[in-house]
Amino acid sequence: MRIISGKYKGRKLMFTTNKQFRPTQDRVKESVFNIINTQCKEALVLDAFAGSGSLGLEALSRGAKHVVFIDKCIDYVKENISWIEEKEGISFFKTSAISYLKKTDLKFDLIFLDPPWEEPRLFDRALKAIFDFDILKPNGIIVCEHKKKMIQFDTYNCVKQVTYGKKMISLIKGPQ
Repeated sequence: MRIISGKYKGRKLMFTTNKQFRPTQDRVKESVFNIINTQCKEALVLDAFAGSGSLGLEALSRGAKHVVFIDKCIDYVKENISWIEEKEGISFFKTSAISYLKKTDLKFDLIFLDPPWEEPRLFDRALKAIFDFDILKPNGIIVCEHKKKMIQFDTYNCVKQVTYGKKMISLIKGPQ
């Protein structure tokens, strides 16, 4: 796993080989960022359920102004951001993503949402918290990574879905 493009292009990232975790594959990440690339410039980004921090670091490499990483275990995030010199562009919190979403006063341009697939209600709870607590900027985007057919986005403005094997990426646009 590596950073695909931008100022940190080619940098290898540490990640767990534990089968319970599913880091976003490079080909999927490249495709996602080809779709949302213009959203990264000067963006305030949230990498919720960050895992290795791969998606947030890719956004930072492509010009995001600041990335907030949230996860209950942030060891891999810490390891993967240790070499970055511009620490003012990074925040990380070892906490529940749902708790963070309910407490933050920040509004994000881009949110990566990839909770554990074994807990499908986390998607619903996280999306509800994002909209209930109004943390997505107007025209912001939420990038959801999930199992195919796992999530129904009927109540959200899902503007694009792309399938990669057993997983799907769904893009949800914020209010205008």
